[in-house]
Amino acid sequence: MKQTATSFAEEFSATHQALSDVRRQVGAWLRTQGHDSAVLVADIEVVLSELGANVVDHTSSPWIRLAMELTGYEVTVEVSNQGSALVVPNVEDWGDLVEGTRGRGLRIVRAVCTTVVVTGDEQHTHIRCGVPVCGEIAN
Repeated sequence: MKQTATSFAEEFSATHQALSDVRRQVGAWLRTQGHDSAVLVADIEVVLSELGANVVDHTSSPWIRLAMELTGYEVTVEVSNQGSALVVPNVEDWGDLVEGTRGRGLRIVRAVCTTVVVTGDEQHTHIRCGVPVCGEIAN
């Protein structure tokens, strides 16, 4: 694990157990950085959970890379994996995915984050999200 005062990075096995462990580490790290708001920690944990679970459940990637950076007003969350970015729905559609169909987690991510950018190709996906520290959503 590589951590500094304003960043967190971890590569871990694409399993639900490893994802759960990293989610707890992220919550603890946020609190050590002075971000002890239960709402912010929960928002970051849910974004990480939903994006990580999609990697575990919908790709054959053996790993997930997580990088986070704290700025004064936002937590940037980046999740990368060896899955195809070509199968990820357009971010613009995430908020409009119909309840009862796949994509409920993407709807949650879109609701929590001020920005979501998906990049990649047939072999790699990189998702970058911004979660506001103040809890205000500017969608």
